Amino acid sequence: MSGIAALARIAGVAALAIGLACQDAPTRSAKDIEGAVASYLASRTDLNLGEVHVKATRIRYDGDRAVASVSITAAGDPQAVMTMLYELQMGPSGWEVTPPVSRSQEDGFATGESLPPGHPPLPAPREELPPGHPPLNGGGR
Repeated sequence: MSGIAALARIAGVAALAIGLACQDAPTRSAKDIEGAVASYLASRTDLNLGEVHVKATRIRYDGDRAVASVSITAAGDPQAVMTMLYELQMGPSGWEVTPPVSRSQEDGFATGESLPPGHPPLPAPREELPPGHPPLNGGGR
């Protein structure tokens, strides 16, 4: 086999390997990330997506995970901008926002279950609100 034929065969095998490797790689499109964030926001009942614009301003990919900085702008007021950070994971149908977990839920701090050794116990939740405090959740305790 000539040197040129050998190089052509090696190049063909390399191109095939790269093509197969790229087939399973998650898409890296800002539009896909923006679509995932918009879908996530649409699942919330307190937002009207017809009145906001979602734009990914910075995205960091790590395999099948991504972190995106997203600006959310009011449609009628371009000065009203909010920037949020979203974690996403590639799901079966594309990118999906990973719902946030509060640190107290994640670490058990809400109940004091996983405080460091020697940490004093957390105070018990107050049954009564301080004088003059407005009612919580539409009513007092």
